[in-house]
Amino acid sequence: MAWWEQHGGDRGVVVDLVEDQHPSHAADRAGAGRQWNRSAERTDDVGHHGDGEAIAAIFARGALGGTPARRGFRRLWILGLMVTALLLIGSPGAGKSSVLEALATLHDIERVDHGAIEAEMLSLGRPLLPASSWVRQLDALLSLQRAAGRRRFLISATVVTAEDLAAVRGATAAELLLVVCLSASAATVAARIDAREPDRWPGKLPLIARARRLASSTPRLAGIDLAVCTEQRLAEDVAAEILEEMRHRGMLGSD
Repeated sequence: MAWWEQHGGDRGVVVDLVEDQHPSHAADRAGAGRQWNRSAERTDDVGHHGDGEAIAAIFARGALGGTPARRGFRRLWILGLMVTALLLIGSPGAGKSSVLEALATLHDIERVDHGAIEAEMLSLGRPLLPASSWVRQLDALLSLQRAAGRRRFLISATVVTAEDLAAVRGATAAELLLVVCLSASAATVAARIDAREPDRWPGKLPLIARARRLASSTPRLAGIDLAVCTEQRLAEDVAAEILEEMRHRGMLGSD
């Protein structure tokens, strides 16, 4: 019986094998707050890579360089299992949509596969859906995207509380997750919204008031990995800075 069949075809066995060989890998993933998803939807992905004996051989070899944790992650890249996510948060007017678009363009230029999602679109309407509703939709959407073969995601979201952020982090099901908070002063976010939204829209003034509040509260939320100020900066420059951070963290490939 093939090695893979002996273990019931469970993708979790692959993760456990990496951790058994390199205990620091488990500590590394826990320390980084990475979300590990052992659901059956990704079990099939492993089977598509061929016989389990060949998969076992990949894990048995120690030829790949780097730290033990990095070797473990790199092996997951080889198997096509690694899910990575870049999550942009910040108040309305902080630049999330513009930076997300610029980041997607940089990924296109470097020919890096990805999916780009503005989670805020899931809440739009009257009334706005609360996070308890749109996060579940985001979870389902990302699950469908993974089923379609995507493994790298660029996501923007407006979160109000640390609980909201934790829920969104969980919805990504990402082994490598980078949460970037875009920030700008209350005056700046208010001016940006005032310039972009038509005066005839009745939600304009409430949105400006909300943005002013979130401009100071969002950067203080627990669970943020990197804070980037967007004051007097082009979206392309901010995106380039974030892309380099992603590259440094090994989120663009298995190098």
